[in-house]
Amino acid sequence: MQTETKAERLLDLRRRFENGAQKTINQLCSEYGVSRRTVTRDLTTLSVGGLELRAEPNDEGEKIWSVPLRQRKINVPFNLTDLAALLMGRRLYDFLAGTLLEESLNKIYHTIEKALDREKDLHGARRLAKKVYLVSEAPKQLEPQHVECLDQCLTALLEEKLLDITYVNAKGERREHRLEPLTLTAFRRGLYLVGRFPGSNAIRQFALERCEEAAFVRGSSFPYPTEFDPQVYFGEALFIRTGTPQPVVLLFTPQSEPFVRLRRFHASQKKRIRKDGSVALTLQVPIGDELVYWLLSFGANVVVESPPELRDQVTGALRRTLARYETSVSEE
Repeated sequence: MQTETKAERLLDLRRRFENGAQKTINQLCSEYGVSRRTVTRDLTTLSVGGLELRAEPNDEGEKIWSVPLRQRKINVPFNLTDLAALLMGRRLYDFLAGTLLEESLNKIYHTIEKALDREKDLHGARRLAKKVYLVSEAPKQLEPQHVECLDQCLTALLEEKLLDITYVNAKGERREHRLEPLTLTAFRRGLYLVGRFPGSNAIRQFALERCEEAAFVRGSSFPYPTEFDPQVYFGEALFIRTGTPQPVVLLFTPQSEPFVRLRRFHASQKKRIRKDGSVALTLQVPIGDELVYWLLSFGANVVVESPPELRDQVTGALRRTLARYETSVSEE
């Protein structure tokens, strides 16, 4: 490419480097039709002007010039629909206030906003907060010690270091664990760490708000298991609680059919509409408290046909609930 003036060449060079160009001096000489001395002088001028240029040798020993990522510009044609999708995704994680993850998300959105050249686009993007809104359930509260625990967990995850945690389980029992952190999972606006005990195949989940302390082990490392896949790990769970899946048959009332028909609760589910309009839903999921609480949320719109032990668990929970209501009324 031939440019008419030095100023034009310098502007073009700056633009290219800020957009991620990586060039040798010989390449620039050929592209601009100038001498090595001229290119070297141009690079010096850009450096003095505030552009942080660096040179790293390639396999042939020739220096490749570029700028660090923090000085590069995003050159992606975002439209308002793209930004609306990003904004909704951002709000899914508004419970991360005060954490490094929130700081990183904010940095991404501010960078995108800077990439909007036209004032019209910028104005429209700022008004999206009123046009795209997300209603979700109450987040788990992260106290300062939980924010610190999250930072330690992230460091251990990203750098593949061992992690020591002090954990209080649902029964109030306090224990210390050393883990190989595998993944950080968001569920119902809360965070869960999935970790493996060193030298074992045992994998467990830890709710972040139950961690009293966490610290990555300096100087440690572990081989991250390439066979671990969180999608496979959680694949048989109804939501997040893993276990041995069992066949479950649920019968939904005809009134709930429009709701059930449009929902896919689990990858294993099979639906069958009966003559009276009720819906028989078959699932292959672990049986436990998570499943029981989910069934209770449907109230009188569902009954458990099988297995009998699940039916008994739900029936028992309903009886205890009714007993509490009757007790509270009698006390008044």
